[in-house]
Amino acid sequence: MFLVATSSAFLALFSVASGFLNNPIRSPYTFKFPRYTFQVTTNNAVSFKDGASLTTLDENTIWKLRINLNDSLTAQGKKVDETFIIDLKFIEEQGYEPPQGRITQVTKNNPNDDEIGDIQRLKILNGNWKLSEDPQDRKDGFWIWGVFKDPLYPFLLLQLDTDMVQLPGEDGDFIAPISLHAMIYHERNKESGVVLKSPTTLTTRIYETMKADPFGGATIDLYEEAKVGQLYFM
Repeated sequence: MFLVATSSAFLALFSVASGFLNNPIRSPYTFKFPRYTFQVTTNNAVSFKDGASLTTLDENTIWKLRINLNDSLTAQGKKVDETFIIDLKFIEEQGYEPPQGRITQVTKNNPNDDEIGDIQRLKILNGNWKLSEDPQDRKDGFWIWGVFKDPLYPFLLLQLDTDMVQLPGEDGDFIAPISLHAMIYHERNKESGVVLKSPTTLTTRIYETMKADPFGGATIDLYEEAKVGQLYFM
C-alpha cells in the first residue's frame, strides 16, 4: 500500500482503510474531513489532497473588483461618477520572471443576478498583470513561494483595457474606451494565499509625442499618469 502523506496523524486512518482493499465491489473508498480528502482504491494506491481554499494568481481563483470612476470626463465633457463590479481571473504565462500574465473577465449567465445590469456594464477587452519590485527601490532577485518571509515582488502592476460604456439618458453620452492602470500592494499569506490590498488609485496614461533628436526625424512617446478613480478588491 502506497501512502502519499508523511504525517503520523494519518497512519491509523490508512491502516484501517487498507483492510477494505480486498473488496473490489465497494472501492474506491473516500474519507472526508474539514481540510483533507482521502481516497482508497483497489490498486493499493492512496491519494491525498489538501482541500483548503487558497487564493491564487491563476485560473483557480475568481477575484471580485469594484471600480469607481469619479475623476474623468465623459465624451460630452461631463464628470464621470460611476461604479462597476467585475469578476476577473489572473492567468499566469509560464516561463517568465517576474511572474506575469493576462487577465480574463468572468461573465455571469444568470439574468436574475443582482450584480447584472447597471453595475456590471463595464466590459474588459484586454488586460495584463505583472509582479514587480518597489519601483523606488529595485533589487535583483527571484520569486520563490514560501522561501522568503517577505515577497521579493511586493507590487502587482495591473492594466485593464475597457470597452465603451453607454450612460443612461437620452443625450447619448458615454464613457470612451480607456486603459486603466494600478499598482497594488501584493503579498502571500500561508493560511489564505495571495493577498491584494486595496483601495488603490486607478490612473490612465496621457501620451505626448516629442522629438528625440532636434536635428533629425526621430520621435519618442512620453506619458504622464492621470488619476481617474479607485479600485477595491471585495
